[in-house]
Amino acid sequence: MPIQTLYDTGENYLVDSKYDGAVYAASTPDGVLEGIGDQFTLNYSASSLQVSFNAGSQAVIGGGFFKVTGLETVQLTANTTTYLCANIDLAMPNGQRGRFVCRTASGMQTDNLNGGGSSRDLLLYVIETNNSGVVSSTDKRVVRGTATSISGLGLKVISQADYDALATKDANTLYIIPES
Repeated sequence: MPIQTLYDTGENYLVDSKYDGAVYAASTPDGVLEGIGDQFTLNYSASSLQVSFNAGSQAVIGGGFFKVTGLETVQLTANTTTYLCANIDLAMPNGQRGRFVCRTASGMQTDNLNGGGSSRDLLLYVIETNNSGVVSSTDKRVVRGTATSISGLGLKVISQADYDALATKDANTLYIIPES
């Protein structure tokens, strides 16, 4: 599956799993990361019940990191209103924790992943379909930050030793500590 959460990405995202949720949850509300990838641009046709997302989209969901690493296609149901979400499910094994899901309005998962919950959705689009394809889509993405800043915070990759040695931590900086 081409969707990965931060813990699953290995060498591409050198952030130790013990910092995964804590780093992002402390400083970043749920949202699509601006300036990285295509920001979950929805590709669809009025004559198809399939929608797709391109590789490169990234988001923070419930303190976890979500990245689309390959073209991802989602099958919709005819004659419905679908709430299309990016989902992180910690009950799934590594490499399968991130996925796109179709929900109803009442079926949205809102667990606190850092507080013992296991599944959380980030609503991306509300999609109306008929028998043959997509009739309309409403963009519900919350886009945050830039390629070098998340929600106005600067990003800095720093070793654990250097982080521990800082006399004061800058409250406007998100410190990312690579795995040793």
